[in-house]
Amino acid sequence: TNTRQTIVLTIDSLSMVQTTQNISTNLVKTLGNDNASGSFTIAFNYQDAIVDQVRNTTFYNLNLGYQRQYKASRTTLGATLMAMHSVLETGSNSNVGPSIMLGRPFLKEKLQTNVTAAYLVSFLNGESGGGITNLGLNGSYALSKKHKIGFQASNLIKATDTGTSSELTATANYNYAF
Repeated sequence: TNTRQTIVLTIDSLSMVQTTQNISTNLVKTLGNDNASGSFTIAFNYQDAIVDQVRNTTFYNLNLGYQRQYKASRTTLGATLMAMHSVLETGSNSNVGPSIMLGRPFLKEKLQTNVTAAYLVSFLNGESGGGITNLGLNGSYALSKKHKIGFQASNLIKATDTGTSSELTATANYNYAF
C-alpha cells in the first residue's frame, strides 16, 4: 500500500490538497518445457484519491493474462482479460474486454514484430457506452549493436449509439544505446 499527500494547486488564497492511496499486486506463475514456456499473470490495482478531505475518485483495475513462447520459432502468443471500474463524484465508468497479441522475430532476430488486437465494452453509470476496438502493429529493427529504428501504428475504432469514429496513430523512432 502507498499513501501520498500532495499540494496540487495554490493560486492566491486557493489551496487544494490531494491525498491518494493505492494498492497494487502482481502474481506471475511461469511454466515451461523443452519446446515452449508460458506464464499466467494476475494484476490488480486499487486507487482512492481524496481532494480537500472529500472523496473524489476510486479506481479499480484487474488484468488476467497468459503468454506462451515457442522456443524453436521464437513466436510469442498472449491473451489478456481486462476490467476497469472508476467511481467519480459525477458517476461511474467501467470497461471490460479481451486483448490478444502475436509477436515474432525475423531476419536472425534483427527485426522484432508484434501485432495486437483489443476490444473493450464501455459502460457509463451502468448503461452501455459502446465498444472500442484497438488494432496495433509494432516493430523494431536493429541496425547495429547500438542503433535501432522502430515503428508503431494503431487504429482505434469507437462505436456508440450515435455513430462510429476512427483514429489512426503512427510513430517512428530511433534509439541509440550508449
